[in-house]
Amino acid sequence: MSDIIKENLELYRKSSTSLLEKEVIDLVFESSETYSELKNFILHVVENGLDSGIVPKLTSVSFCIEFTDRHYMKIEELLVEYEQEYKQAYVLPKDTLTKVSLAYFGFLTSFQNILSMITIQSLKSLQANEKDPRIEIRKKIESEIRSFCGTDKWYQLYPNVLATDGIKFIFDTAQAYWIGDIVFSIQSYPKVKSEVFQFYELLVDLESSTGEIKVTDGNENIIYSQKIQYTDFPLPKFSFYYTNDVILLPSEY
Repeated sequence: MSDIIKENLELYRKSSTSLLEKEVIDLVFESSETYSELKNFILHVVENGLDSGIVPKLTSVSFCIEFTDRHYMKIEELLVEYEQEYKQAYVLPKDTLTKVSLAYFGFLTSFQNILSMITIQSLKSLQANEKDPRIEIRKKIESEIRSFCGTDKWYQLYPNVLATDGIKFIFDTAQAYWIGDIVFSIQSYPKVKSEVFQFYELLVDLESSTGEIKVTDGNENIIYSQKIQYTDFPLPKFSFYYTNDVILLPSEY
């Protein structure tokens, strides 16, 4: 689905007659964090549906409210800018609601409309193309990973690097033994080796198939990071620990 979501957003902005909707999309593009969240949310909905249970308590309404709350101050700024440019209020007070309250709900509704339309368009685009093989792998991992609590066996990957049942399941299913390669190779770095407890986080952009792996000491102090130029790893985010020569899932710690 490379760039499909971005293209659909841009097309929607060009065709929209609503000033507020145009501003909403501009805010999405202005914040890389917001766009990333929107993209991953849409990918999840397209692939799994809102009721899949894979992302608990995540609905289009809650997602839209969170986004709108984040940009609440921007809404007030937009109202002021609109009144200054057009010499009239964008919305008028109604009953007990203030202009800002009405704009908030208008902003929220606009974002819900955009989200619904982009999700539908993305679904059509996905169905029109060959199905991404990572989808089924992702579903398998997400449905089974919760079952790994503790481990019965340890698997030797390298000298001083063992893997638990859960890690072996991930590496086998996603063909991701290259992650173990990174863990082993960077133990030669003094800054990494000196940390007896290492927290790894792999972030993947599923559209561009690129990623980044970060290693911290467990207290958010980064001790190593590496860009991944290409990866077909199926999850947008994957975290694990390395301690006492063992790579393990957080649920196995």
